Amino acid sequence: MIYVHVMLCDSSVLENDFEIMMQLVEEGKRTFCFNSWVVTQVIYRIKLSGRMLHKFVNSNLRQLESEIQESKTTSASIKVLLLNMLPAHVVNMLWKVDAYLKHRVSHEPYYEYHRYVAVMFATVLPDESITMDLSLMNDIICNFDDVLSMYRSPLKVEKIKIVNGTYMAACGLSVDSTGRSSVFLSTKKGLVDIRSHRFLRRIANADIHNFGILGRSTSVSERSEDSDNASWISEQWDTDSDDKKQTVVYRMASFALDLLKTVQKLNARLKEQRGLKNTPLSLRVGISSGEVAAGIVGYTTSHYDIWGNAVNMASRMDSTGVSNRIQVCEQTANILAAYDIVCSYRGMTYIKSLGELPTYFIEIDKLLNFIYKNEENGV
Repeated sequence: MIYVHVMLCDSSVLENDFEIMMQLVEEGKRTFCFNSWVVTQVIYRIKLSGRMLHKFVNSNLRQLESEIQESKTTSASIKVLLLNMLPAHVVNMLWKVDAYLKHRVSHEPYYEYHRYVAVMFATVLPDESITMDLSLMNDIICNFDDVLSMYRSPLKVEKIKIVNGTYMAACGLSVDSTGRSSVFLSTKKGLVDIRSHRFLRRIANADIHNFGILGRSTSVSERSEDSDNASWISEQWDTDSDDKKQTVVYRMASFALDLLKTVQKLNARLKEQRGLKNTPLSLRVGISSGEVAAGIVGYTTSHYDIWGNAVNMASRMDSTGVSNRIQVCEQTANILAAYDIVCSYRGMTYIKSLGELPTYFIEIDKLLNFIYKNEENGV
């Protein structure tokens, strides 16, 4: 015998009372007799809930996609800002190596060693008839930056900083560089803690102003103990060919020449705009080359800078130079000779902390182009 339990309710009550409907469902589960209207309502509510869930998911998905896109835009903007503050190879390293960022919080410095870099100091010298205000200085630097933008590849020229009208740049920083923090060194084997390597530890604690003579005063016993570590780290530093030395120096000299041409164009424009008779601006340039240490200075408002004998020499070549001339040391002059560029001997010049040293001027013609050896006799 089959018993059927019937619960009678007004349909208007069912439509407005979800609790009663659930009671009918529970009654149906107990008696195995479900009200057809209740079943229909349950199915309808399940479908309605599904549509609402789908709509909710789609709405949140669109919001998530919007936030992801906004995050990408913000990330790209941050990278653009960093690229305007730091060299590209440093930014790319920071973008990928989380270890650096973690140790940066602990004020761990980032530094690099470069075996051969060309360094340039170019000082803008205004005439007495013109006032070097902020607007004019900004115009000059922006024009220099336009020239810099043309020296991106294959060998990039990096602007380092501007101090008191002196434009400092370097070439060769992004090639075969070894960048690291004071705790970790990036190698093929992964990040290695340099605190466990005496050879690396000595580099990390070295006086960057004497970076060029690093290790030369090391005792015989220390050199013996560090020989294994020295050979291990040497794998990270490729030996530099003469071609690389010649290329970075020639590239830097070409950039300096283009700056002279830019100043010439600025002079023509300023004369016309301001009705000047005298040449309003001149540029004094000094170039040197050699090994340098580079790194990020400061925890806030960080700045990328370079140090070393090559930097000091380039600064001296500028400060002891002559307006509208490019002065170089003997080593740099010999390198440019490989391109048949004429460098005339200026004489012995007093260099602070170094005494009398031979210096040279890169010879340029009236159109501000290099004079080459095969053209020298015809000038």
